[in-house]
Amino acid sequence: CGDVIDAYNLINDYIDAGLEKLTDADSIKLNNFQLAQNKVSDLAGPCLTCENLMEVLERDFSSKSADSAWIRKTSAALDRKSCAKKPEYAGNANLIAIMEKNAEFYPNSTAYLRLGRMYTISKEEAKAVAAFKKAVDLEEDPMKKASFLMVQASAQREAGSLSGARQAARMAAELRPNWGEPYIFIGDLYASSGNACGTDDKCTSFGAYWAAADQYIKAKSVDASVSNKAQKRLNNMAGSYPLKSDCFFIEMKDGDTVNVGCWIQTTTTVRTR
Repeated sequence: CGDVIDAYNLINDYIDAGLEKLTDADSIKLNNFQLAQNKVSDLAGPCLTCENLMEVLERDFSSKSADSAWIRKTSAALDRKSCAKKPEYAGNANLIAIMEKNAEFYPNSTAYLRLGRMYTISKEEAKAVAAFKKAVDLEEDPMKKASFLMVQASAQREAGSLSGARQAARMAAELRPNWGEPYIFIGDLYASSGNACGTDDKCTSFGAYWAAADQYIKAKSVDASVSNKAQKRLNNMAGSYPLKSDCFFIEMKDGDTVNVGCWIQTTTTVRTR
């Protein structure tokens, strides 16, 4: 299968190069390239298993680690097959090393995105965040940059940097103003901090959840495609809002403005049931 994998990588190089030059307006050419890519994958399919690809990697990496072309082709094939996600290869030293080498030889957004994903799988959160930030910095297309920022935001959340995750999501929202996912993500950050950011009284202890509701409402207002997702979250939280009487005792009512402290540091409105 070695020759088949080499031929597959070579042909996919040409196809990928062609795809990168196309825009959404080139729909016919785009479709033809994608059909060709699928056909090549079908023909080479029996050899393109993670088992075979990893066998090639383990056998040849030490002798070809300075061969930039081999590094690029082999890392791309491993990424296409999502081999790193398979439990038996998670954290594999050579798999991580080839992605690091690829980013070293070809410092572009795609290479660092792959590297970040590799670090995420191997639970190296700090390295993952750094790689995703590099991918964002190197990407020029606003739509892709926004998507990369959300990947970065997820990595920062996993690393425990909630404010950093929020900042990345906000940057994504600025690049794609009509995209609701960043707002849902921020709302989820706030909701996940509900207990940690609560207060001593039964009313304002829900501040983080009210702030989350603001984000879900914002998501619905800018992006109809996420409306159902956002509404489900709103419905789930509404049943847990404080009673009107809980807020009455501290002289607060629905619609009043309240400050949310903790790391959230925002203002929101009181909501009761």
